[in-house]
Amino acid sequence: MNQLAITIISDLPPEILSSIFLLNTSVDSSYAVNDAKILRDTTRYTSQVCRQWRFLVLENPVIWSRVIDFTHGSHLWTEELLRRAANCPLILFSRYHSLSSNILARELEHISRFGRYDGVFTEEPLVLDKFQQPAPYLEELRLRGSSSARCKLPATIFSGNAPRLRQLWLQHCSFDDDLPYLAQLTHLSVSKVSMRYPPPTKWLDILPRMKFLTDLELEVVNIGNESHAAVHLPNLENLALTGSLWVSSVFLSCLILKPTCSMRVTTQNSRPGTDFDITAGIIAQKLQLYLTKATESGFPLYLHFGKGYFFVTNRVISPTGAASEPETPPYVFFSVSWLSLESGLLSILPHVSSAFANPLSQVTSLELCFDSGLALETYSAIANVLRQANNVTSLVRLNDQTANVFLQLEGVRRPISTQTKGDVIFPSLRTIHFTTLGIHVCVGTNHILQSLVDFVRYRISIAAPMKEVYYANLFHVRWIQNEMESLRESGVLVAQRDWV
Repeated sequence: MNQLAITIISDLPPEILSSIFLLNTSVDSSYAVNDAKILRDTTRYTSQVCRQWRFLVLENPVIWSRVIDFTHGSHLWTEELLRRAANCPLILFSRYHSLSSNILARELEHISRFGRYDGVFTEEPLVLDKFQQPAPYLEELRLRGSSSARCKLPATIFSGNAPRLRQLWLQHCSFDDDLPYLAQLTHLSVSKVSMRYPPPTKWLDILPRMKFLTDLELEVVNIGNESHAAVHLPNLENLALTGSLWVSSVFLSCLILKPTCSMRVTTQNSRPGTDFDITAGIIAQKLQLYLTKATESGFPLYLHFGKGYFFVTNRVISPTGAASEPETPPYVFFSVSWLSLESGLLSILPHVSSAFANPLSQVTSLELCFDSGLALETYSAIANVLRQANNVTSLVRLNDQTANVFLQLEGVRRPISTQTKGDVIFPSLRTIHFTTLGIHVCVGTNHILQSLVDFVRYRISIAAPMKEVYYANLFHVRWIQNEMESLRESGVLVAQRDWV
C-alpha cells in the first residue's frame, strides 16, 4: 500500500511560507499587550531560523510594519524596524497610561505613515497637537482617553488630510459636529463619554451624512429635545445602542434601516410604558423577520428572566454545543434592566408578553434561563409570557436550575386531575435537551428528576406526549437509571447527546 507523502514546512514554496509569516502578524485590537509582544517575538525568531526564512521575512516589509512598538527595545532597534517596513502603512497598538510622554511624542511623529492606530493615553493635549499632521494612509483610528479628562477631536484633526479614514472608535473621547471625515466612515463607535463633555447633541442630524456606515455603536447618546426627521442609513448592517429606554425609542423610531440590519439594544434603569413598547416592538419585528428564515430547531430564541434584567436574543447552537450569532442576519439582542429587584420583573413582564407575542407564536425552539431565587409571584407572569410560544417543539440547553423553574411553571406539583391540555405552557413540546440531568440527586435531592418524570407522564395522559429527552451529562445513580428506564417504557426516547 502506498504511503501518503508528508510535506514538511521546509518543502513549502516561498510564496506560501511568506504568507504564513504574514499571518503570524495578524492582530486584533482586542489583543492584550502581551499578545502583541508574542507576535513581535515570533517575527524576530522566524527571521533567525535559517537563511531562506530570514530572506523571506526581511524582503516582506508588510510583516515589519505590523510589529513596531516604540515602548520596547532601544531607539536604534525601533528605527531599524521602521526601515524594514519601508513605505508600508504602519499598524500600531499603544498603551500609555503611565509611560513617558517623550515616547508617545516620538511615536506620533510618524502619523503620516499610520495605517491603523490603536492608542490608550492620558496625554490628551500632546495627542491632539500631534494629530494636526496629515494622515494620508490612516484607515482605522481607535482612541481611548482618560475618564477624568475632556478629550474631543477638533474639526482640524489631521489638517483635513485623512482621505482613507473609514473606521473611528472612541472611548472617553468625543468629536466636533463638523468633523470632516464623517461622510466617509463605514464604522463608528462612541462610548463612555463623560457627561461633562458629551458627544454631539444632535446625532439624528449628523447621521444623514454617513451614508456609507455599515457599523454604528453608540453608548449613552444625547439626541437633544428637538423633533427629528427620519434618517435613512441604507448600508447599515450592525447597530449597537446603549442608553435609556426613552433615547432608544426615539432613536430607533427615526431610523430607516434595511430589514437585515442586526440590532443590539441595551437599556438601563428601565420602566414599563410607551418607550418600552416602542423599542420592544421594533425588536420584535426584527425577530419575526429572522424566524421566517429559521425553520430548523437549531435556531432558538434565548429568553433570560433575571431579578434585575430581562433579555431576548436569537442565536445558533453549534454541533459542539456553543452558542453564537446566526450567520444569516439579522442578529437581535434586546436587554432591559431596572433598579427595583422586587417589582421590576413583575411590572415589565406584561409588556414583554404583549410586545413579543408574534415572534413567540412563531418560534419552534427555545432556550430558557431563570435566575435563582425569583419571587414566586413572578412565576404566573412568566408562564403567561411563555404560553404564547404554543408552536415550540423543543427546549434546548436546559440545566437543572432552569428545569426546576420550568417544571414549577408547568405545575407538575398540582394534581393532574386539576389540569387540562390548555394549561400546558408548550402544548407542542416534544423534545427536551438537557446540559446536565440529575446533578442534584448526588447531593441528596431528587425532586427535579422526579418532577421531570411526572411531567412526561402527565403529557402522555393529556395526549400531548413527549417524544425525546436528551442529555449531555447524566449522573449514573441507580435510582436515576431506573427512572430513565421507566420513561423508555412509556415510549419516550431517552439518550445521550454530547453536543447538547
